[in-house]
Amino acid sequence: MPLKQLRFRQSALRCLLAATICWGTINPVAWAATDRSELLSQLQHRDFAQLIVTLNRLQLAYEIDPNQERVLSNALAAFANSDPELEPLLNAWQAAYPQSEWPLTARGIYFWQRARLIDAPASTSRQQGRADRSKRRTILRQAENDLSAALEKNDHLSIPFALLLDIAVQSHQTQKIPRLVNTALRSNAYSYRIHETYLLSQMPDTGGSIERISYVLASHEQRFNHFQILQPLRGFLYFALARAAAADQRPGVALKYFAKALSYGDTTLYRLARGNHYLHNQKPRKALQDFSRALQSDQDNPELLQSRARAYMALGETNAAMADISRALSFDTFNPRYRSLRAQLFSDQELFEKAIEDYEVAQAFGSNRPEIWLNLGWINLFRLKNFPSAEKYLKKAVMLNPNDAASWFFYGGALFSRDKHQQATQALQQYIILCDRPTRSEVCINKYRDWVINYMQQDG
Repeated sequence: MPLKQLRFRQSALRCLLAATICWGTINPVAWAATDRSELLSQLQHRDFAQLIVTLNRLQLAYEIDPNQERVLSNALAAFANSDPELEPLLNAWQAAYPQSEWPLTARGIYFWQRARLIDAPASTSRQQGRADRSKRRTILRQAENDLSAALEKNDHLSIPFALLLDIAVQSHQTQKIPRLVNTALRSNAYSYRIHETYLLSQMPDTGGSIERISYVLASHEQRFNHFQILQPLRGFLYFALARAAAADQRPGVALKYFAKALSYGDTTLYRLARGNHYLHNQKPRKALQDFSRALQSDQDNPELLQSRARAYMALGETNAAMADISRALSFDTFNPRYRSLRAQLFSDQELFEKAIEDYEVAQAFGSNRPEIWLNLGWINLFRLKNFPSAEKYLKKAVMLNPNDAASWFFYGGALFSRDKHQQATQALQQYIILCDRPTRSEVCINKYRDWVINYMQQDG
């Protein structure tokens, strides 16, 4: 269908929609609800014209009633999927409709998601960390280019603006934020996502401060007070204070601030943060309550589902955890964090082949966390007795995190199992050195140390 015809439909639909909403014959939430699988199905079947019609419809609903932004946001989250098969489809959509904002928006969301899934944890080696950060910067630039191009075609798109703010933070280009916010709010004055992302960009752990958050809230006070959808953001200062208190190891103070934030509005952000705080402080039952409450109004949120899966795991409710993490993976099949969590569950159920498959997918799709290689090595060493694979994985673990005593201990065990006694001794010597440091690993207990010392004495 020609783009001109699609835009004519959009104009006609705008008039009809405005009239029917004003007359009360349409419930915007029910009318606009679109299942993510429907959008992915349209993309996979190359029904690009229908995709544009569907997204135009949701965009119009948001422009008339900003309360519909969540529906639009949830629909666009279909493209926050790291499945590599989506990229050529998104490229084909953009080539078929180069004047439309939607293929650019969708591809920008896809690249944004891929970039955020690339791990560069502090524990990895310097060389690996540089490689991961370089890869992430490249993909973020691709996302930024597409989202910016989409906004040149339609500056009423709130989600691309919100993601560009997030990209500015991830890229350490916070000088872009004031201009971006001013431009975004000129055409999206009541966008919850833009305001929330702006406030998140001012958090202390992203280079902002509590004082800066107070200033932003004060400058937007009239808007927050008079437009109902934005009122929960009046509690954002307490959310920031809660996060700061949690970072300072003051869990009781943090909980008081979380409760205060939630008194302004029961949002996913506040519930997810407090639930993770409970989980970190070994209170999985309370965490479960927060995650479940948030899922009542945000049932397709994969981050909530994986968080609740972790709470179920802590409670020993394996089946419920598996159900949640499997549902999260239905939205993002190759997400390395979700795959790693399911691998843990498979390992606990002694389904080691399935665990290995998930760990290997997690590694292939951007996660270079040393614990993945350590877990792969442990399964191969002790459960599958596949000593060559165990050696390969554990060698990678010690390369990524040379200060981890457990990795050296198991690596030495893998080498010992392959009769590589000289190399095993060198690895176990490193284990002993690390165990003598103040921060001791669980594998540094006496029975393991004594076995290692006895082995090295015999080998010597």
